[in-house]
Amino acid sequence: MLMLLSAVLAAGISYWLYYHRSKIKSPVKHLLAGLRFLALLSVFLLLINPKYERKVFTIEKSDLIVLVDNSKSIVSTDDRQYIAELLEQIGSDNQLANRFNLHEFVFGEAMETVDSLDYQDRATNISNALDRITQLYPEETGAILLLSDGNQTLGEDYSFRAGGEVKPVYPIVLGDTTQYEDLRIDRVNMNNYAFLGNRYPVEILISYQGSGSVNTTVSLTEDGITRFRRELRLNASDNTGVVTLELEAQTTGLKDVEIQLTPLEGERNTANNSRRLGLEVIDEQTRVALVTEVVHPDIGALKTAIEENEQREVTVVPPAEMDRPEEFDLFIFYRPTSRFGDIIQYTQDNNSPLITIAVPGTDWRFLNRAQNSFNGNRLGTVEEVVPVLNSSFGLFDLGGFTTDGYPPLDVDLGDFIVLKPHEVLMEQRIKGVDMDEPLLLLITDQERREAVVLGEHLWKWRIQEFRNTQNFDAFDELWGKILFYLAATPSKERLTVDYEKNVRGTSSAVITARYFDEAFEFNPNATLTLLVRSAETQEVTEIPMLLKNRFYEANIGALPPGDYPFTVRVDETDLSRQGRFKILEYDVEHQLISSDFTRLSRLAGQTEGRVYFPGADGELLDELRENPRFTPVRKSTQNVVSLIDFKILLAIIAAALAAEWFIRKYHGLI
Repeated sequence: MLMLLSAVLAAGISYWLYYHRSKIKSPVKHLLAGLRFLALLSVFLLLINPKYERKVFTIEKSDLIVLVDNSKSIVSTDDRQYIAELLEQIGSDNQLANRFNLHEFVFGEAMETVDSLDYQDRATNISNALDRITQLYPEETGAILLLSDGNQTLGEDYSFRAGGEVKPVYPIVLGDTTQYEDLRIDRVNMNNYAFLGNRYPVEILISYQGSGSVNTTVSLTEDGITRFRRELRLNASDNTGVVTLELEAQTTGLKDVEIQLTPLEGERNTANNSRRLGLEVIDEQTRVALVTEVVHPDIGALKTAIEENEQREVTVVPPAEMDRPEEFDLFIFYRPTSRFGDIIQYTQDNNSPLITIAVPGTDWRFLNRAQNSFNGNRLGTVEEVVPVLNSSFGLFDLGGFTTDGYPPLDVDLGDFIVLKPHEVLMEQRIKGVDMDEPLLLLITDQERREAVVLGEHLWKWRIQEFRNTQNFDAFDELWGKILFYLAATPSKERLTVDYEKNVRGTSSAVITARYFDEAFEFNPNATLTLLVRSAETQEVTEIPMLLKNRFYEANIGALPPGDYPFTVRVDETDLSRQGRFKILEYDVEHQLISSDFTRLSRLAGQTEGRVYFPGADGELLDELRENPRFTPVRKSTQNVVSLIDFKILLAIIAAALAAEWFIRKYHGLI
């Protein structure tokens, strides 16, 4: 009705202007009246803005996610052929295409889209793959096809996911589900380091799978020399055994330790009957004096974290009883007061590496006089301070360490001035405001190295780390790296190299290097190359080292087991460093030969799916084609849209008025 009234009103105005009021006699007045009518009508329509409802219909299909195990445990040629045929069958099935959106992924240690299947991944993490799918496709509609033998070597137990998986999982059990008689070494507990002349413990956990009674011999060799041998008897009811022993570290250097079980007659899987480990025998130990007058949980937390590495020994001692400081290599002063005078003077005279933990209660007047590395002027006000990790810290690699979720420390507020070159590892944040003040810093003086901590309750950080990761490793490793940096003689070498001397075959191992220019400033523009030579084949592998933060890094995890001398060189210079490492043979994917039907079946039951075996493709595909849970849903979307786009109306108005003006101008009617 409004549009009709607009047309009548526009026609009336145009008629009045050009037929009643105007004196134009020329026939051109009809054209002018029409243009005016068109312009007025467009203006009225623009004001009215007529709308109408439009419905858009869409078909929403479920997601069909296919997860394929790409690990080394998929060894059967028949299984690999079956996987290829099933993927092709699913991809070409028109009925499935009408019901599902198909997504294909492969997984091993991590999950990725299907590019090619080589079955070379060194570990299997089914739980991680299912978690990633839940994040990518959170909708409840859909199904997951899991093609795997069910043997997981990394991650959480995937079979209990009642609250974590919203889609039904249909496992297809690959491999051999028959349970064979098998002896295996489940775990070996042994330190990576031992001290010359000391005895190092070894604990071997052994299990037997079978219905009979068997005898086996447990033997341990060190660099090919038998150091231990013992007979062990196991049966169906008493099917586990623990062998504990202590061996003397007789010579220094890297030791290749191998533990073996004599196999059963006809045993199918003998790969899990042996285990190789690396041991480094050293002839020195870092002795740490933790000097304090107070009893505090921080003392225990620091002592435990530092002694996690058996190369370090911590002695807690009051300053009054510190009568033989020359026996210690590094000192930690916790809440120093005037009674620390003699020991602080000793560390100053001997350039001893030092950590000062200045918590509330520290005697700052005395401390400022006793040393020349920093000055503090405290206000006597204690505030809770949240740690903020300095992302540009570059004295050593922090790895994956993060302070996310760490509770605040109690800090005595005030001015703090560092008088020597230093780098801040953590900064202060108070009530959400970054204070640009250090919380933990390292002093990089050429004479000696120091660290300063300005907060109390470090034990809370260690507890929080356990809450975050179910272990203390990151916290303990951080303090281990701090002590290692402080205890090391300040290096004046322009090229330094850091690496692990013994690497497990399943580890992702790296070699890191730092290169400095003539002014001993880190040079990020150099080209570093790692040359690795196999001691057996003499074949040389050249690996470029990539810049990462303030380090150069090369990954050596892809090298086969063996002994490798290496050289790190800086191109276009004569600088190079040599070293040697061992990659120990251990393939976790070959430790189990039977499929884990129990866990796969439990996973299917927990998610309201169903477990299948190769050969039951027809049943599986029929389930996917006919299950009403996966029926596509037709959805309608109702939109209210304008009848005419306002841009078109504006264009018509402008064009009509412009044409009218030009015509009137041309005929001299203006």
